Amino acid sequence: MNYNEDEEATSMESVTMLQFSWFKSFVVVPILSLLTIGIFAICLYWKISLRAKWRYNRVQTISETGYCLVQGRDGTCEIKTITDFTSEVSFLSGVLTPSFVSILLIAGS
Repeated sequence: MNYNEDEEATSMESVTMLQFSWFKSFVVVPILSLLTIGIFAICLYWKISLRAKWRYNRVQTISETGYCLVQGRDGTCEIKTITDFTSEVSFLSGVLTPSFVSILLIAGS
């Protein structure tokens, strides 16, 4: 979610795991866009929830997902790419000790 300076914290309502659908994106969406003379494509551009429905499939396991739909309490929606952080986490696990984290917290305040 984008940071909002007016809020103390930006809160999320729900997160849905998604997987990109080649068939929907390159077969179904272009056909519907042609049939509606481009109105369907404009709706997909402006409505992120519709874009998530018509270009992605919902998945149940995190190993299948590549994207997630994040819905905020203020009604905003964003589709975010999920990256694999396993190599970064394994590298940082040796570096991040409790004393190092407390130093970071003190330096950040």
